[in-house]
Amino acid sequence: MSTHKVLIVEDDDAFLPLIKLALRDFDFDIDVANGGNSALGKISENEYELVISDYRLPEVHGLDILKAAKQRNQECKAVLITAANADMLNTELENINLLGFIQKPLSPMELRRLVSIAF
Repeated sequence: MSTHKVLIVEDDDAFLPLIKLALRDFDFDIDVANGGNSALGKISENEYELVISDYRLPEVHGLDILKAAKQRNQECKAVLITAANADMLNTELENINLLGFIQKPLSPMELRRLVSIAF
């Protein structure tokens, strides 16, 4: 089984353990960025197969992070975590290989379900 390169972008430290817990049984090489600028730096140095990102981040918007990851790797998949209502998200998401949205509070089971679709 090959290891998949995954980037988690979340500025709220309370959610990081939940995300990692949900992914513990997958064979992933995980990088973590706690903000948008950090995420863009990691994307410029690595090619990710999956990006799990918060929608609202300081510095750089979550959609911009997903777009940058997609530019680096056209096959990159994404999961968006948001406290916003999914209906409020704009149509820019059509150009992103989005597996789905997860509403906060985060459901580890829902995250596992979405990620298992990707791999």
